[in-house]
Amino acid sequence: MPMKSAGYFVAGLLFGLFLEASLLFVWVEREGIRVVLETDPLREAIQAQIEGEVAQRLPQILAEVRQQVPEKVAAQVDKELGETSFTLYGVRVELPPSATEGVRRKLKEEITKEFQRELDELDVTAMAQSWAKEATVAVESLLRQEMADWVVSWELFPGLSLPVFVDMR
Repeated sequence: MPMKSAGYFVAGLLFGLFLEASLLFVWVEREGIRVVLETDPLREAIQAQIEGEVAQRLPQILAEVRQQVPEKVAAQVDKELGETSFTLYGVRVELPPSATEGVRRKLKEEITKEFQRELDELDVTAMAQSWAKEATVAVESLLRQEMADWVVSWELFPGLSLPVFVDMR
């Protein structure tokens, strides 16, 4: 009889384990697996990448801007100083062409110098950091929106898949 009891015990144990595994599998299949992505390392990597790109490209962009400043300033000064006359006590006074040209030339020089000085004083590193922070916030927000209801179906066996829910923290 002890052999028979041991057989019932083993059969009951195996049935219990099978039942528990089945229930666990059904629960996991229905509820899925939840994967949590930590955003801090991702954010740091994105920010470092953007900061590096901006720091590398910004000096090139500023060099192009420096070259364009004199031309753009000249065009704007010529546009704004189309008429070189003023009214004084009801009398219209026109400046002679030589005086007008001198004023335009000096104005173009001073505005161009000021733009160049401002460009020279730009802190490329601080700008790169600032832009990288802004871009990182935008990218993280976009990722959160895109991944809000993201479910990956992981096929364990043909016809049997497990839903994997991806959350960002």
